[in-house]
Amino acid sequence: MPTRRLLGTVLSVLLGWPWLVAAEPLQRINITTETQPIGLPGRLNGQFVELVNPLAETTHWVLVAHEPLLGSFEVQWKARTLNENRGSASLYLPQRIQLGSQHPDPPSRRPDVLWAVAIELPPLSTTELRWSLQNVGHAQVPVTLVDADDYERQRLWRLVSLGAFHGILLLITLYSVLLYFTTQKRFYLFYTVLGVVMNLYFLSSGGLWNLLPGLLPNTWSHRLMLVCIGLHITLVAATPVVLRQRRNNAPSQWRERALILGAIVALFTLLQAFTPWYVSMTLPSLGVALVVTIMVTVYYGTLWLHQQRDAFRLVSIAWAIYSLGIVLVLSNRLQWLPRNLWTDYGIHIGALSTFSLLYVSLNNQMRRERDRRIAAQQSSINHLMRFQRLYMNAEEGFVTVTPEGVLVDANPAFCRFFDCENFRELNTSGQLDLTLMLKDPEDFETLRHEVQTLGKMQGREMRLQTAEQRELWMLVLAWHEDAPGRGAIKCSFIDITGRKAFEQRLQYLATHDPLTGLLNRRSFLSAIQKAVDEHNQPNGRWGLLCINLDNFRLINTQCGHEQGDQALAQFAAQLQATLPIGSMTARTGADEFAALLPQAENSTAMDIAERLRKATTDIAFIHQNKPYNFAASIGVTTFSPGKKTADDILARADTACQAAKEQGGNHVNFYTETDADLQRRQTMSAWVSELYSALTDNRFLLTRQIIQPLSFNEPGTHYEVLLRLRLPDGRIAAPGEFLPAAERYGLMEAIDRWVIEHFFQWLQQHPHQLAALHRASVNLSGQSLSAPDSIRFIRQQFQRYDIPPEKICFEITESMAVTRIDVTQQFIAELRNDGCSFSLDDFGTGYSSYGYLKQLPVQYLKIDGSFVRNMLTTASDYAMVKSIHDVAQSMNLQTIAEFVENDELRYALKELGVHFGQGYGISKPELLPDQNSEDQYSSSLSRKEIT
Repeated sequence: MPTRRLLGTVLSVLLGWPWLVAAEPLQRINITTETQPIGLPGRLNGQFVELVNPLAETTHWVLVAHEPLLGSFEVQWKARTLNENRGSASLYLPQRIQLGSQHPDPPSRRPDVLWAVAIELPPLSTTELRWSLQNVGHAQVPVTLVDADDYERQRLWRLVSLGAFHGILLLITLYSVLLYFTTQKRFYLFYTVLGVVMNLYFLSSGGLWNLLPGLLPNTWSHRLMLVCIGLHITLVAATPVVLRQRRNNAPSQWRERALILGAIVALFTLLQAFTPWYVSMTLPSLGVALVVTIMVTVYYGTLWLHQQRDAFRLVSIAWAIYSLGIVLVLSNRLQWLPRNLWTDYGIHIGALSTFSLLYVSLNNQMRRERDRRIAAQQSSINHLMRFQRLYMNAEEGFVTVTPEGVLVDANPAFCRFFDCENFRELNTSGQLDLTLMLKDPEDFETLRHEVQTLGKMQGREMRLQTAEQRELWMLVLAWHEDAPGRGAIKCSFIDITGRKAFEQRLQYLATHDPLTGLLNRRSFLSAIQKAVDEHNQPNGRWGLLCINLDNFRLINTQCGHEQGDQALAQFAAQLQATLPIGSMTARTGADEFAALLPQAENSTAMDIAERLRKATTDIAFIHQNKPYNFAASIGVTTFSPGKKTADDILARADTACQAAKEQGGNHVNFYTETDADLQRRQTMSAWVSELYSALTDNRFLLTRQIIQPLSFNEPGTHYEVLLRLRLPDGRIAAPGEFLPAAERYGLMEAIDRWVIEHFFQWLQQHPHQLAALHRASVNLSGQSLSAPDSIRFIRQQFQRYDIPPEKICFEITESMAVTRIDVTQQFIAELRNDGCSFSLDDFGTGYSSYGYLKQLPVQYLKIDGSFVRNMLTTASDYAMVKSIHDVAQSMNLQTIAEFVENDELRYALKELGVHFGQGYGISKPELLPDQNSEDQYSSSLSRKEIT
């Protein structure tokens, strides 16, 4: 045995193929017209068959060894005919046929068989057929005796089928080439190469090369088949990489491992084609191709399961069919399945099916991409058309200008700014220079500079000027746009003329009184402050007049508010006409005015004020044929630039005005710092602005002082809520300092509401404090009692902060309660029905306290501290305290003694039976815990601070 054949056989044994077939025993076959299988010899076989021809005529047969995908074996055969009738035998000479690698030019070239031998059987004879087959491959070699005519028909059908198969595969390959050059999609080139490799493989493995004599030797045809298998493995393994599926579609290691494995096996297979044992490697190479194909199938199947896309489903099914075709062919060659159409042509059918499904998938994908591209194009067209409609119909002006400012294009909205309908008409008018259209030529330089340096200009306010000198305020946006030849500037113009007019109106209203057209209080204070700060101006002293109309309320009441407004406008006109040029006038209140006089000494200011007073008396306001005369009280002060504030100066003039009003009205009064009464009024007036600021900035502080039962235990805490004011310099002001000013200028209602709202809010934010509270006393002023919506406000706060009304006691001073007893009675009755309690504060200081007590449905009486303080040293005070308590007892009221400052007073009050005590001897006022303030208020307050 030659060395290379021995090596191939040893390699086959080492590779462990257990399916080799043993030789069949001698058999006797009666020849009929049907095809006869006479053996499936394996690697090394011998056959001895007797063929009996019972017919009276000579029959022609062909002994065929079919294509096993192998190519190296030998056949020896001989036949002799035994003629029984003559008793003699005719012996035919033996023949030897070498095929495959042992014979470069086999005697029988067939595309469907390895060899085919024609046999004639004489009539009524028996022919002995002997042959030996040496096969170094691993597959079964089916040997069949076929009728000669049937053999030709089968061969023709096989040639036609294989030709159709290769034709279809070639058409698909050519179609891939066409699609690649049409679409430039790389996967079409990939499938073109794959189709060429498959065609070459099927041509070499099917024996079609044998139809072309001299094209390739038989051994090189087999090597070409191995090369095609190697290339096929590489291409299949590279499928996911070539198509560049995203890494998150499936586990990335599958892709890399398949490619690496395919490349290694393909390289090994290619090397096998040039080794002496190349014949033995066909089936192992097909097995590896099957493994790689299955891996690709699993890969795309995983993508399908993850993403549920039809494209992945079709691709996975295509490669599954191809894998099944390889399995069928290998199973037949390894004797696992019988020979039939599917096992002979499994790979062919799988290849066509795979390519068909792949192209269906690709065509679907291309169709979807085309639909998406068409949809995107249509969307772009729609967007362009929509933009064109917006561009033509927008109220916003759009223009395209050169860097020099020449208009290239403009939409109708911009043209309408200049009374033109379109750009053609604007072009005819000659208005094509944006630098001339802008009111300020420097605006275009700013626009161009920002666009060239920053690429765009955010909204800037600019003015357009028409040929009729009409000005339009515009909000301009600009950006750079690349244009053929040179860059252009796109500009957007939004008409804000109406908004600017509105802003100017708002600015005017922010600084002026809308009724009279004079400056308002805030602007006037700014003007005063500016005069105070002008140290370097040679204006000398300034004069300031504070004017109050004495009888304006009469006009407003009798004539109505509309006529009252007309009267105020009439007085404002007279005020501006009377004052010297350069004076600034303002309306600072409902019927209050002020004037700032430049270069006015004391005498000059007084003369101007007196002249104004007389001119005011000459004003006659006529309503329904009835005249109403004006009168004015005027306060005068002067000042020089210095360290005083505008509030201080205006407060001085207001103080002088109040003094003039208290002198009977229609009077002029000059402020002097030596006047103690004026200083007191000034101080009170200064507190007004401080209180306004404190209400706005939440600079009030809440404290509490315990109200302690003297002779019994009470569940929970009982205290009174007290108010303090934190000044800008950090000092804490007591109520006695600022409450008189609040009462004088009508601010007590606002302060009461601040206390109620913030105390209720504090209780809500501290639920443990609310739960421990038995009752809290909150003070109410007479202004809150008489306000028409006070009850509604208090009820809203109870509901808003969810505070039980029975935990709140409102304290009302005796003097305020008896001022309007009917209003007080209704107020107490309304809130008592809700669950609130009431306490009458400072009881005993009035002249008729006991008489009014029966008319006020309160629960507590607070004995005024002036009696409690000296009750141990003054018999009358002791008797007064005892009398108040006895009266309260008779009316089922509880008493609270104020100013309990030591234990002796507490014991004396307890002996009298007074129910509660409040004062420094019991507890000092303390800041409510966790207030929204950074200041820590001292708990040791003086007695004056709680009065």
